[in-house]
Amino acid sequence: MLGRPVSYVMFTNSHSMSQSSFDARRYMKLFLYWPEAVHPKLKHALLICFGVGNTAKALTDTKSLDSIDVVDISRDVLTMNRVIYPNKADSPLSDSRVRVHIEDGRYFLQTTAERFDLITGEPPPPQAAGVVNLYTREYFQLMYNRLSEGGMVTYWLPLNLLTDVSTKAILHAFCDVFKDCSLWNGMGRSLMMVGTRHARGPVSEQHFIKQWQDPVVAAEMKRLGFERPEQLGALFIGDADYLKGIYTDTPPLTDNYPKLIEAPFTSKQEAQRLFLSFTNVAAAQTRFQQSPLIKDLWPERLRETSLPYFRQQNILNAYLYGATSYPLHGLEGVYRLLTHSSLSTPVLWPLGSDSDIQRIVDEVGDAQLAEPLMQLHLGIRLLSERKYAEAANTLARAERMPQLREQAFGLHIFALCMAGQTDQAQRLAQEQYPQILREKGFAAASLNDSSLPPPWVWMKKMFGIDPFTNTSDTQGSAHAPFKVPLKND
Repeated sequence: MLGRPVSYVMFTNSHSMSQSSFDARRYMKLFLYWPEAVHPKLKHALLICFGVGNTAKALTDTKSLDSIDVVDISRDVLTMNRVIYPNKADSPLSDSRVRVHIEDGRYFLQTTAERFDLITGEPPPPQAAGVVNLYTREYFQLMYNRLSEGGMVTYWLPLNLLTDVSTKAILHAFCDVFKDCSLWNGMGRSLMMVGTRHARGPVSEQHFIKQWQDPVVAAEMKRLGFERPEQLGALFIGDADYLKGIYTDTPPLTDNYPKLIEAPFTSKQEAQRLFLSFTNVAAAQTRFQQSPLIKDLWPERLRETSLPYFRQQNILNAYLYGATSYPLHGLEGVYRLLTHSSLSTPVLWPLGSDSDIQRIVDEVGDAQLAEPLMQLHLGIRLLSERKYAEAANTLARAERMPQLREQAFGLHIFALCMAGQTDQAQRLAQEQYPQILREKGFAAASLNDSSLPPPWVWMKKMFGIDPFTNTSDTQGSAHAPFKVPLKND
């Protein structure tokens, strides 16, 4: 963007293996944020598969760790670390606590005498040559054997790369080893499996929230949308009892039967049933309240205060699992986040922005900041900060770019409504939106309510904004000043 890299992608053999984008960082760093919250004393950590260093960076940002072992089979992968971290002082591999092992992950687990409080990893895609051996029951047993008592494993489950059969086979293999296994939302279809070696708790509330009090860690967590400790609980999908009901009809993935990783879908209906089960947030909230694992690990007060955040997670799931190329389609969810929570970063995502883009907005000079694309993303940020009038003015400047006009104009109208300026919003909508539709090829005679995309239909219902009605026809009726409800965390 404007000649600056937004993020990096690592390709090996022409295949994307890892990246440094905010969505990848979100779930990869969760592999550390989750156990750090609930483990009473993480001291020794093992990371298998370095990638671009997202999880490694989360580990080295955590001051309480005494040692961090990093295992990767490729020296070249580790060497590329300097592309992501050109300043050597920022590189996780420069941390004095890090010990690097150029080694096969399974062989390392078989030969090391060390025990670890945390073992984590995100291997290459499961169907890549040889990678299935990092998803079998025997491999998970090796991880369990190298855990200290109370130790934890966090591991990647990529739904988008698996069928319903291979998903169940991996979960079965994992839960055969970790009797207290659980499944958590990460980012979209990248989920996180968690297992422990007899972990017991709960930790104190002060311990659980300490990451949000560390200025370095908290700043990155905010960039990734983890703004409050209560959000962590709302990532819950289910524990061992739930997962057993999911995989009971599928054998576990083992070394002797590796082709289960390539098993075809049972049927379109069964795949959809599994997907809907994972994304049913209301059911997950009930399971969270009833889960023995959560009672064991979560501080009591946080078990209760986490419950409202399942509503926010439901909004995020609607976007993260069904992202659209037309950002305004998420407008209703954005409204609910703005009016019923204090969250800001997740507001960016359905509107087509994120913390990586916002970093560039902060870095550019005044001349580049004045460009329409930067004004669009600045306006989206101002919306997330609830500075609605200022956002409206900024978004109006983004409309100068034809490619951005429809999106910027829709957000401009939305910002005016959120600022309580519905009369002005109606006047602009009636004056300009029909012209935008004509520019897209709609004949003037066909312009009516049926031409409205869903976001505009919602704005008509919510705020009374009707682009095909004259302002004078509606004064004093549908367009009374709109008042933003008080947030309710």
